[in-house]
Amino acid sequence: MDNLSILDRLFTSYLARDFLAKIIPGSLIILAAIWAIHGELSFLNDMAWGLWILAFGFSYCTGFAIQAMAEAVKWFRARPDDEDNQIPLMERSVKIYSETKFERLRAERERIVTLKEMSGNISFAGLLALGLWVVGIVRSWFSGICYPTPQVIIGILVSLIFMVAIYKLQRYHVSFRKRQRQIEEIVINKIEKTEKA
Repeated sequence: MDNLSILDRLFTSYLARDFLAKIIPGSLIILAAIWAIHGELSFLNDMAWGLWILAFGFSYCTGFAIQAMAEAVKWFRARPDDEDNQIPLMERSVKIYSETKFERLRAERERIVTLKEMSGNISFAGLLALGLWVVGIVRSWFSGICYPTPQVIIGILVSLIFMVAIYKLQRYHVSFRKRQRQIEEIVINKIEKTEKA
């Protein structure tokens, strides 16, 4: 098995989609919230393996909540901007999965869906985490904790880089939505041509 097929299998599996699009964004928010409240994350070094399993489960659930919030504020969308409802997307999905001849294109679609969900969820989680970071800084300031000037400058620079990354991930999310529809239309056209033949 070559590296490309291993990578394809990774991106087309639901486990990878769940890890990249749910657990990572959920973990980001949980860690940001804990840091905003406690000001540190050193407890992670001493966590038992059972707590890690619980943390992954909680991160997964938090990731779903993040996607739901992102959908509610129109940050995340499953379909392209010019489609008013889910029906065209669902119809394309049913048609694609009813045909077994175009496995490679279906795998490409799944890879794009994984990247679409990952970029949308991580960008929204990053935005929320940035807000929690600010809350943590304000909490520290009111607690009388003053950070040295180099740490403040580094924090500001990291925040700016983080904001650019959030913006780029959101743009990727939009482009992956368009790419998903293009692939779906290619597969549907191929299916229709084979049906006519």
